[in-house]
Amino acid sequence: MEDNKDLKDFIGEKFDLIDKRFNKVDEQHKELTEFVGGQFNKVWTEFDKVHAEFRNVHEENADLKSDFREFQTAMDEHAVQAKNNFLEITSSVSKLNRHDRWINIIADKLGIKLPS
Repeated sequence: MEDNKDLKDFIGEKFDLIDKRFNKVDEQHKELTEFVGGQFNKVWTEFDKVHAEFRNVHEENADLKSDFREFQTAMDEHAVQAKNNFLEITSSVSKLNRHDRWINIIADKLGIKLPS
């Protein structure tokens, strides 16, 4: 038992020496540690700014997407209306051509010469 106590004391003393060395190293590098810690704080501050800006851009992007969808919907409605107008005009031209032929046929049967 006595041997174990001596061993424990010996190991305890060695750990105390190691702790003192670490404390000395910590003290020697305290300035560097504080400087590096300050630099990390600056980096985190800048990171927070970038993150906030990214959030703003993301929100603006969401607004733009919404505006673009509204624009697409409006353009689709105009395209449908333009197609309907084109079909109506095509139908009207076809009717006009048919009426023109009928009028020419009637004029020929009546012996009337129509100007071109």
